[in-house]
Amino acid sequence: MDNNSNLIDNLKNLDSVLKYLIDSETYSKHYNSLQSDIFTETLEEVKFDNLDNKTFDELFDDIFSKDIRNQKSLLKLKEAILYLESEGLIRLIEQNHIRITYKGIIQYSKGFIFTYNEERSDKTRLLNVENFQRKTTCWMLWVNGAIALGTLVAMLYYILEILSVHVCYCK
Repeated sequence: MDNNSNLIDNLKNLDSVLKYLIDSETYSKHYNSLQSDIFTETLEEVKFDNLDNKTFDELFDDIFSKDIRNQKSLLKLKEAILYLESEGLIRLIEQNHIRITYKGIIQYSKGFIFTYNEERSDKTRLLNVENFQRKTTCWMLWVNGAIALGTLVAMLYYILEILSVHVCYCK
């Protein structure tokens, strides 16, 4: 269950990033405010060397070039942001602000956790159908075998009856 709870936590981070961008008036937030809203522990505000990074790579190079505490949380946020960007759900705009795209708005409506739970439910349902079908197929094999055996016995009976009638006329 530890891997499953870890996965759920990571999906919550993705949903959290999209939620905070959706909740803002301009569908965008500065990296520092996004960082402080998502993580409950207090992270120090990042002082950027370049106030207008053009790509996420430049932004994260700027962030990780400094000596920062809680790098694990920042790395988690970095990977979440890079994943969302690779999926086309967010983009970096002027002055280190991150904005959600329309595709991101749609994904937020679905939710990563809801999508994961739905896929897991579908897999469970499919597995149950396969197990039911396997049991049903096994029972049908036994029933068809019994019918075939009964048919074979009936066939032998009628063959013997036909031969016995023929033998009776010969006497």
